[in-house]
Amino acid sequence: MRIALGTLPPWTAVAGRIAIAASATLVWMWPADGPGLRALRRNRRALAGSTLAVAFWQIGIRVRGPGATSVLFNLVPVAALLIAAGFGRMPAVPQLLAVAIAVGGVIWASRGARR
Repeated sequence: MRIALGTLPPWTAVAGRIAIAASATLVWMWPADGPGLRALRRNRRALAGSTLAVAFWQIGIRVRGPGATSVLFNLVPVAALLIAAGFGRMPAVPQLLAVAIAVGGVIWASRGARR
């Protein structure tokens, strides 16, 4: 994959990766949900969200640099927990502890990067 898309401009490579991932997702969902078009209609928000996430990630890497952006990747579980809580699912104590560890790690890594 890297060899095939590595020589392309960044946004073209991102678009190619998204097209490959969307196609693979449809093929993977095909047996479970019947025709792929129905699966695509049902999951279009997830595909759109994933596409936007990759695009914003690329923008973050370009603006802040790979080191600072990679630290923020550790906040993905925190965002997932907040979204789940927004839908009414109460987090368990181990999940809250994990969020505290993740946030503490991001703060600690960010302090070290500024020195």
